[in-house]
Amino acid sequence: MTQSSSTQPTAFATLTLILGALILLAGLIWASAVWFRINGMNSAAGTIVQLDEYTDDSATLSYLPVVEFKTQDGATVRSKTFIYQKLVILGLEFQVDSVMSAPNQYRVGDAMTVYYNPRNPQDIQLGDVWQLWATPASICGAGLLVLALLWVFQAMTRPRAVAA
Repeated sequence: MTQSSSTQPTAFATLTLILGALILLAGLIWASAVWFRINGMNSAAGTIVQLDEYTDDSATLSYLPVVEFKTQDGATVRSKTFIYQKLVILGLEFQVDSVMSAPNQYRVGDAMTVYYNPRNPQDIQLGDVWQLWATPASICGAGLLVLALLWVFQAMTRPRAVAA
């Protein structure tokens, strides 16, 4: 039994399905890389003690928080967040933008969770939910949006049964 041409998937639908699935997969891979990064670290209560100014190539002024915290063995660590942070995805190492912000996002004295590498306590990740999860969630959302639009498009173009 063959399908009529109106019910066969079009090249557009197939490519859109593949694109949406790949975008969604990319977001899920990114989210898992973030999860594995912080899962391999210890956590501590930290305090922002300083905001270092940073000007990028386009002369945009941002601030990098400097955090102080105590490790599990009681050592006090003062660590600067870096301009770029290492993220390993499928064995490939990427540098992604760090926690740069306008002056009102973080303030000196703000308390927050700090994730740190127990072998190198200077390697930190702030436990800011927005900084950790906004990018992978946005990528997943974009993939889901593409898939939802495909579903709507398919529903709108599907032939309707005619009542007798």
